[in-house]
Amino acid sequence: MSLEEKPAGHLAKSIKRERRKQENPVQRNIESGIYHAITVGGKPDPEGRGRLAAYIPKLGGDPDNPLFFQYASPFAGANGSGSYGFFSTPPDAGVTILVFFADNGALSEGYYFASVQEVPDVAAGGVAGEAKPDGTGQGEGSFKNQPAAKANHTELSKSRGTDTSVIDKKMDSDSRAARRNVATDTKDSGLSSKLDGKDGIVRVTKGAEDKEDEVVTGRNQRTASNNKNKTDKRNELADNHPRNVNTAVQGIYADPVRGQTTASPVRNASYKDPKPNSVYGWKTPGSNAITIDDGSVDDDGYVHPNQIRIQTGSGASVILDGTNDMIYMINSTGSGWVEIGAAGEVMVYGQGSISMRAEKDFNLRADQNINVEAGNNINFKAGNDFHINAEDQTHIKSGGTQFYTSGGANHTNVKTNMYVTTGGILHLNGPKAAISPGLSTVSHADVQNLESTKIDESILSTMVSHEPMLRNKTAPANNSSQSSGGSTANDGTIPKTTQDPSSSVVNDTTEPPEEQLTNDTSIEEQVGNGSGAVKYISGFSSQTRNKAIQDRLFSILESAAAASGVDVDIFSGGQDPKGTPNARRTGSIRHDNGFAADVWIYSNGKKLSTASNADLPIIKKFCSAAFAAGALSIGAAPGYMGSVGIHVDIAPNSPATVWGASHGFASAPGWLKQTKFA
Repeated sequence: MSLEEKPAGHLAKSIKRERRKQENPVQRNIESGIYHAITVGGKPDPEGRGRLAAYIPKLGGDPDNPLFFQYASPFAGANGSGSYGFFSTPPDAGVTILVFFADNGALSEGYYFASVQEVPDVAAGGVAGEAKPDGTGQGEGSFKNQPAAKANHTELSKSRGTDTSVIDKKMDSDSRAARRNVATDTKDSGLSSKLDGKDGIVRVTKGAEDKEDEVVTGRNQRTASNNKNKTDKRNELADNHPRNVNTAVQGIYADPVRGQTTASPVRNASYKDPKPNSVYGWKTPGSNAITIDDGSVDDDGYVHPNQIRIQTGSGASVILDGTNDMIYMINSTGSGWVEIGAAGEVMVYGQGSISMRAEKDFNLRADQNINVEAGNNINFKAGNDFHINAEDQTHIKSGGTQFYTSGGANHTNVKTNMYVTTGGILHLNGPKAAISPGLSTVSHADVQNLESTKIDESILSTMVSHEPMLRNKTAPANNSSQSSGGSTANDGTIPKTTQDPSSSVVNDTTEPPEEQLTNDTSIEEQVGNGSGAVKYISGFSSQTRNKAIQDRLFSILESAAAASGVDVDIFSGGQDPKGTPNARRTGSIRHDNGFAADVWIYSNGKKLSTASNADLPIIKKFCSAAFAAGALSIGAAPGYMGSVGIHVDIAPNSPATVWGASHGFASAPGWLKQTKFA
């Protein structure tokens, strides 16, 4: 497009842009060399190249008309796969950076390559220090001498015990810098040339005459500076960091190796005999950090460990400890961690399930003992043969009845004597022995050769697969739980909490009925014709208990649904814990935090009823399979939740039991008691 063809507005903009460039004082003052520049917020790169907006006080720069500096990365390049390199620029305004102009001072060749920082912090959550009593227990009682993570210093003078809260605005009434209350370097341009901070520290005094009034402050420190050296502030403790809440939840608050850290670039300088810095790292504005500490020994002989930490702002961490020869990994809540210790011990903890899978052999050996213990059941299933070899004796002991069922012959070969002792009658070839019920099985989605498939008849509640592995269950459409206290919650979209009389078990002193159905305990389990699907009902968000249930409970329902051939609708799920302000909840604590669900079950699209003798065999199979999969308590009976609702829970702080229409064990039908306790 020729100049004549360009729109008049475009030409006017070009002329105006050139005029601003010519009038820019930086253009007149620029020289080759490195300058201090101050970043400007709210000025994104108009060319979309990710450049950083900043102005240079020494060259008379104006924050309202900043320059844009390209990042001069220490490592970058490009190849057939695209560009690569290292990128790290400060997103905040008022940060002092170092810039230069390449090609002998070309204004269009401005580059940023470093930040000026006298008090760097490279530890997520703050460096450990003396705890300040703040009402949380830190610095008091048993935690009186326990170090806490401290709030990060944002000004050098605070770390040295001086107050820099005010600047003397009369120092230079015409200085634009004196009127701005931002980084120290802004005020730098209003000082005399002998105080322009070329040594990296700005000494702010009035007229540079009274040495006793002098305070020392640093670049990139967030508050203004004054000339009042207040000694009463020198020993004031810094605030405790909010990150301490995370380490307390994780359980590592008082752990000097896994919890709080002493890693700081100024740590070694504070020793009686100062030592060179041994701490390095990188930290983002969101407190994600990589800290590399070569370790040191302080004046008291305390060993600050050699560690590399990779840590998120919320506290999820990976720690490589050279001093203690340990590798440690923990999530932000402490609900899961892994540790490899110096003696080769490997520990894995999961508050939830731990699932492992091998598509070939899974080999497990201990040169000494292998100990397996379960709070509930231990289940083994073999696709073919099941072998147990012992060099010496084999012991099988149970506190209750033992069942051995064989689909073929039963061979017992004893080399010496055989002894059979019974406290009652020994029956041989009759009456018919009870049959072992076996284990409930489910189907799991799987990935083989990058194609979706499934594994049938598995006893596992979770199947680990090749990625992409389906981990999370479908959540309700609305997990909101706070009640506004009016007639509705969540801006009127969810009805206010109302009491549900069928919510959960209560203490029940009702006497059991004199008669139960004669066939109550002899109902044969049967399988329905459902698909085994488990889902939340449409409109679940409007329910009183409208929070997602625990993944482990969802898996139990899936297992029971698959084993009994039914489809499951969850119509009542989790709720706020008891005691939560403005809680949306009802009934007892079993549903708190999603540890219980009330469900309807279907076969051939029909909702099954505990009042129907035709439906009971399938309902019994569902309840039996749910217990086998890990359910702790079930409520189901004619008259309970309209005879169609079934309560299933894994509530950790409530007794494991069964119940019926009057919410107590006495009213539970015999077939339900049998599935739990037979």
